[in-house]
Amino acid sequence: LCDAVTVKKSLGLGCNAETDLYKIIQNISSYTHSPALLGSLIAGILMSVAVFNLLIVPIHNRVKYFLIRSFGDSTPFEQGVVSMSPRDNIHIVGFFSSLFLNIGFAAPAYYDDENFRHPKIYTVIISLSGIFTYFVFFGISYFVYALLRLYNLFDISSINLTTLDTGFFGCIYYAFFIMTYYLAITCIYSAIFNVLPVYPLDMGDTLYLCAPVNWTDALRNNELMVSLGLFILCFLVLGTSDGLIYTISLPIRRTYMNLISSLLGVPAG
Repeated sequence: LCDAVTVKKSLGLGCNAETDLYKIIQNISSYTHSPALLGSLIAGILMSVAVFNLLIVPIHNRVKYFLIRSFGDSTPFEQGVVSMSPRDNIHIVGFFSSLFLNIGFAAPAYYDDENFRHPKIYTVIISLSGIFTYFVFFGISYFVYALLRLYNLFDISSINLTTLDTGFFGCIYYAFFIMTYYLAITCIYSAIFNVLPVYPLDMGDTLYLCAPVNWTDALRNNELMVSLGLFILCFLVLGTSDGLIYTISLPIRRTYMNLISSLLGVPAG
C-alpha cells in the first residue's frame, strides 16, 4: 500500500513544491494509485487541520490572554470571553486557510490596553507571544516528524515504510506521518504569516501604535473582508510553492532538521 516513491511524491520530499489539499484533490491520480494510501494521505492532512484548530489555536489565544491578565487587564476574563472552546478561538477564514493553504490564524484576542502600564511595549509582547506559540508547536511537531522520517531510527526505515508497507497498521503509520508533517508546516507558515501587521493577525494590534485611528477602526469594522483578502493573497501569492512564506520557511525547516539529525546522530536522508 505504501512505497517510497509514492510517499516522497505525496509529501513533496526531494523537490521544491509543497503539497496542498486542493492540489491533491485536483490531481489525485498523480499522488497515488492506491485508494488506501490516498485515504491515509487525506486523513493525515485532515487530522493536522483538526489538531491545529482544536488544540493549537485555543492554546495560542490562551497564552495571549495569560499575558494580558499579567499586564493588568482582566476585562476579557470578567466578560467571559476566555476559554478553550473552539467556538471562541477559531477564525472561520483562518480555518479554511489552514485547510487549503496550510496557513492559519486565530480569532483575535480582545483586551483594553488602557489598563496596561506600558501599552505599546505590552501590545508588542502580546502579539509576539502568539507567533512564538506557533514556533513552539512547529518545533514539537517537526521533531516528531523528524523521528518518523530519519533512516534506521528504532531499526525502522520509516521513509520507505518497508516494514509497514501492507495492511491496516501501515496506513495508520502513514497517516500519522503525514499529520506531523502538515502540522509542522501549518505552524511555521502561520508563524511567518502572522508577522504581517494586519488585523486580525497577531501583529495586527501593533498597527494601532503607528497608524491613524480611522484606518485601524476601518480594518476592525471590516474584519471579515480583510480576512478574505488575506486568504486570496495567500492563495495567489504568499502561500504558493515559490511564494514568500515558503521561501522563508525552507531554511528554517532545513536547519531544524539538520539540528535534530546531529543531536540523534542519524543522517537526515
